Amino acid sequence: ARGTVVNCHLSHGDRNSRICCYPRVPAMPHIDSDIKLDFKDVLLRPKRSTLKSRSEVDLTRSFSFRNSKQMYTGIPIIAANMDTVGTFEMAKVLCKFSLFTA
Repeated sequence: ARGTVVNCHLSHGDRNSRICCYPRVPAMPHIDSDIKLDFKDVLLRPKRSTLKSRSEVDLTRSFSFRNSKQMYTGIPIIAANMDTVGTFEMAKVLCKFSLFTA
């Protein structure tokens, strides 16, 4: 049929070779059934601290990568990959604070 995507492969027979084509069947979508949480489902409980001020809070974390010898030290927060949010201007500002843009 016109516009149908097919997979083709070379079939080696005893006496001659031929090309076999068959329609490509789309893969079944992966359905993720894990529990999902929204902002209304999560509560961050306040807790006593030895810090004198909120300005003393340090959110930086260090990560090592399995297939690289590089380390990342920064704040693991990523701006959304949306047209109005994940812009180059936003990436430059977030980079100053060791944040990411997707």
